[in-house]
Amino acid sequence: MFWLSAGRPQIRNLGFIVAREGFWAEVKRVAHYRILEEDPALPLVTVVHEGEGYRLHLDIVPDPQRDVLLIGFRLEGRAFAFIPCWPLAWGRAAEATPPGWRRGPSWRRRGRRPWP
Repeated sequence: MFWLSAGRPQIRNLGFIVAREGFWAEVKRVAHYRILEEDPALPLVTVVHEGEGYRLHLDIVPDPQRDVLLIGFRLEGRAFAFIPCWPLAWGRAAEATPPGWRRGPSWRRRGRRPWP
């Protein structure tokens, strides 16, 4: 997921959240998983994560031509959503200033508390 290159940030920390109304879990924190390798001759690995009422299948395969991974997923469980997440400071995202906000030691809305 990360290839060190000067001036070109890459995704270094990719995480997944499984959520439904009133519940969410960060998959790597739950840490209840199995690794399946169907055929040792193929560069495909399936990781099955299990948690409270859900099962998440991640199929991971590297691209033979580039330094990238293709990640497919299948989520089992009633009313669950799959949410991939990575740091917001990735790329140019940290340079955008939302309307009505200003930069400072921390982002904050002008003249308001940072919470509703």
